[in-house]
Amino acid sequence: MTFVEEAEKLALQHHHGQKYRDQTYMDGHIYPVVMQAELIARGAKLSETEVDCIMAIAYCHDLIEDTTVSIDMIRDLDRVPLCVPNAVAALTKMDGQPHGEYLEAIIRCSIYATIVKLADSLVNLRTSLCSGASQNILQYSNNINYLSTVVCREIERRKGAF
Repeated sequence: MTFVEEAEKLALQHHHGQKYRDQTYMDGHIYPVVMQAELIARGAKLSETEVDCIMAIAYCHDLIEDTTVSIDMIRDLDRVPLCVPNAVAALTKMDGQPHGEYLEAIIRCSIYATIVKLADSLVNLRTSLCSGASQNILQYSNNINYLSTVVCREIERRKGAF
């Protein structure tokens, strides 16, 4: 089993029984975030290893906040690169942490964490638009604007390095 499959299995086990609107948490949120993150990563022409890391991060991105999973449990997945638990830790918002500081910590962590947060914001925006949650619509739109700029700059920087 690959580390991406291990991450999916961990998410399935620990999000079991959780709901996202009228769907399971996996179907309503986690799988769409994984698919969106993969699309962004492939569009950015990242390597297969980088795409795998991003997908594993996306599977695990809500585990610390929403379940009993610890960073150590993610770190202990078979052959998981250190970038995965590091990014999941950055994606876990601490109680009382200002939103701007939270986004900056994600960006400082890695482009992988930033891509997953961008994907998460895109999925959450879609859900907010469907439900008419205007405050969330503004927040997710602002996240998307800021994070997509960061991702685009990193992609351009990488192109210049070759």
